[in-house]
Amino acid sequence: MLGDARLDYADWHAEADNRLTWMLGALGDRFGNDPVYVHLTRDRDAVIDSFRERHWGRISILRAFG
Repeated sequence: MLGDARLDYADWHAEADNRLTWMLGALGDRFGNDPVYVHLTRDRDAVIDSFRERHWGRISILRAFG
């Protein structure tokens, strides 16, 4: 979804999408102080492996913009 519809969440919806960090302003404008933000963390080595796979995969957004 694009535009305003991207943030059409139902009450008590939980969204786990790291791209939302780019939309904190829009989230604040839309939901005010009501949302609860949770910062999830992962094992450091698992993150490194994940980014390595993203970078060297057949299609890589990291290489496209790097």
